[in-house]
Amino acid sequence: MKSLKRTFTLWLILATFSSCIFDKKTEDKEIESFYTTKNFGQFPVLPLSKPLKLHQDDQSKEWKIEYLKHSFKQRIPTQNLKSIGIDKTYIYGKIDKKTHKSNIYSKGEFTFLHKFNSMSSTPNYREPTKDEIQIYPTDSINKTFVFPERWFVINVADSTTEAFFSKKKYEDYLKEKGISGKMYDINKYHKQYKETGILPWFPDSVKVKLKK
Repeated sequence: MKSLKRTFTLWLILATFSSCIFDKKTEDKEIESFYTTKNFGQFPVLPLSKPLKLHQDDQSKEWKIEYLKHSFKQRIPTQNLKSIGIDKTYIYGKIDKKTHKSNIYSKGEFTFLHKFNSMSSTPNYREPTKDEIQIYPTDSINKTFVFPERWFVINVADSTTEAFFSKKKYEDYLKEKGISGKMYDINKYHKQYKETGILPWFPDSVKVKLKK
């Protein structure tokens, strides 16, 4: 009976130890999978803050944040990014002006752009909401508008996004959240990533593992 108990105790210890090793290997594998994947199909990628990455279109060579299936409370299109900010769980930057053709606009209507990119038009004037601005067609016949530059801050810790039409409000928000505001040239650091596999915004714990 005592021999049986000793055997069972030894088996339990070994099973627990093996489980811990397996969990650690699984955790390491997950970290390395995110930080070491350099391509998604034919698209070059650049890891930001987990789970978000930059993807480069193989034709236009433009960089954008790829949300894939990740659930975020708000999303904002981020095509043609040239620089990006990463500080801990925050990803931030600037969206350039963009020409847009609308299929909801009729000549003479009042048109509004929401900070997260949705448009609305109405035949009767109203005041823009706090998250909107009024925009005007550059070509009313072809229903062409220019979306103004905007700034965004994504927090991957709680899957929230903020967007701003005002650079000052954006900078004030960065200060309020204790975000450095440091920006990185995307093409420069993509080249560094291909050469070294490590980027300056990676967590120190990940850098140590990648250097092994």
